[in-house]
Amino acid sequence: MQLEKWTKDSKATWTFDILKPGDYLMDLQYAGDGRLAWKIETSDAESIQNQ
Repeated sequence: MQLEKWTKDSKATWTFDILKPGDYLMDLQYAGDGRLAWKIETSDAESIQNQ
């Protein structure tokens, strides 16, 4: 899925049904001008971000 015309407050949300407990890999590709910030959050309040 490609998203465009983002602003500082833009967000995108996906929901996944996980059938088996375990570790999963999330692949995030992004491009743009300047320093871009991203953050991934889970429903268990875990998160990772690049800043």
